[in-house]
Amino acid sequence: MRQIEVEEGLRLRFPRRTEEFNEGVEIGLLVARIARGDQAFTCLISAANVDQARVVAQHLGYRIQIAAENSGLSEVHLSSRPKRPKLTLVHDNRRIASS
Repeated sequence: MRQIEVEEGLRLRFPRRTEEFNEGVEIGLLVARIARGDQAFTCLISAANVDQARVVAQHLGYRIQIAAENSGLSEVHLSSRPKRPKLTLVHDNRRIASS
């Protein structure tokens, strides 16, 4: 039975529950942090959950990066994507003097 990190310093275990239940809790916690408006955070999820976490994060406007993998668990970092900078064309009327 593995522990699921709710936030730093707080972990839960769900005795007699399946791994699928644990994975559902992990995704639920990840979505709750995004919904709470956290701009960037790191969490520990099962390696089997990374693909689903990536889809959810991207759909909700977050980037996800795998920071570390160990014993079937992945430490992932999520951050909200900054808006693309608005580019403008600047024309310089000064002429470059030739030497």
